[in-house]
Amino acid sequence: MGKHSAYWREYQQAQVRGALKIFAVIVGWIAAAILAVLMQKALAGAFPYVMGGVLLGVAVSILYLSRNVYKVTCPECNTRYERSKWGGQCPSCGLKLLQPDP
Repeated sequence: MGKHSAYWREYQQAQVRGALKIFAVIVGWIAAAILAVLMQKALAGAFPYVMGGVLLGVAVSILYLSRNVYKVTCPECNTRYERSKWGGQCPSCGLKLLQPDP
């Protein structure tokens, strides 16, 4: 297997890992919201603030994890560029996203 094929396979695996991390964060914040609802009587007047904190936490966590989701480093020339939704091409050397070895 050539240099590009191995690199793109690792890139695809990293994309899946990133999606799973975002999913795990969402599930974690949902669990925090459920816990807050179950403890509503104990939280009393602070309940709206706790739920606001959970909502803010979800937003900040997802934004933090997804900030570089479209960034790609070209395996040929090491140029860092932003891919489009359906693919991309390196602006320096022209290597296409997920292109096998030339």
